[in-house]
Amino acid sequence: MVLRHTAHILDVCMKGILSLSASSHCKSKCYACLEKIIPFLPFHPTLQIIFNAESFTNDIFKHLANARSKLSTTDVASIYALFGLLGKHFSNNLCAPDKIIRAICDELNSKEVKTGSISVKILESCLTALSNLLSNTELKTIISHGATYQNNIYTAIKCTLSPKQRVHTAFRACLHLFTNHTSLFSNLLIPEHQWWHTKFIELLSSFQGEEDRKIIVLAVDKFYVHVAKHVNENNQSSQSVAIYKYFMDYFDRELASQGSDSDTQTNITIKGLSQFVECNIVTSNEMSRSHLATMFYSFLQRTLFLSLELSKLEPNCLGSNARLVSCYLVLLSKLILQVTNCNQVSVSFCPS
Repeated sequence: MVLRHTAHILDVCMKGILSLSASSHCKSKCYACLEKIIPFLPFHPTLQIIFNAESFTNDIFKHLANARSKLSTTDVASIYALFGLLGKHFSNNLCAPDKIIRAICDELNSKEVKTGSISVKILESCLTALSNLLSNTELKTIISHGATYQNNIYTAIKCTLSPKQRVHTAFRACLHLFTNHTSLFSNLLIPEHQWWHTKFIELLSSFQGEEDRKIIVLAVDKFYVHVAKHVNENNQSSQSVAIYKYFMDYFDRELASQGSDSDTQTNITIKGLSQFVECNIVTSNEMSRSHLATMFYSFLQRTLFLSLELSKLEPNCLGSNARLVSCYLVLLSKLILQVTNCNQVSVSFCPS
């Protein structure tokens, strides 16, 4: 029934959006309806013929450009959300995709973003729209080849990582964008790896909400994977050696200071360490090879101890210790590979 009247629904919603006299309630319903319909249009060939994505996008873009001062915060946020959905599902028919990307990047590079005074709704919508646009390879290519776009997005992400508002939706949208598209900012992120690392540690200690911490942990994991990959691929450079030393020193200090094996921070540290011990950079450094051998036996003892403790618990009480043991096992498998490749020790799984 809905499919039969889709063309009429789209027409009514478009008129409601473009009207300057329509009530905010009416417009919000029109935007909500379009956000529900657009993702389903590509799966219905008949509807694709009815729906002219190029004309639709062009009309909305003109509306935003010509009537921006008269539009409410909700209107602007909803328009950016539609741009993201259109780019994700109709990129080949999108009218001037570089124009849409430029509009979003300009918004993210505005004075309001840098001062933290931008509307949370608009900021969240822009970041979510970019995540949608970047999920399409055609549009991601446009952004990856534009240094200005990358700089604007990168700057906006850094500004958003210190949310002053009580509502953290934009903050989470920012971390989702970072986590899903880290490689896009590699040339900017690597030179500032210490800033990012310090910021993530700060965020983990500042936010206690489960939803916030979950996305922060995902971002930290992705950060470690990306930086370790860069170090491994450029293991002959002095920059990579310095980065490797920075993180290995940090992991050593962190593990030495942690009194509990069930803390979230320990899990993150172990997973980060697991990424860096794989770096080929260690095979050319005698001290690093010896350090890995010592580390292997240390974590073997920890794993055996925790495994014995787990055997005494009921299945429903295993909790974080069981997850930590799994992290230890992954780390041990990588350590044993590096240690045996370096011929540093004779490996035995029997504790002394």
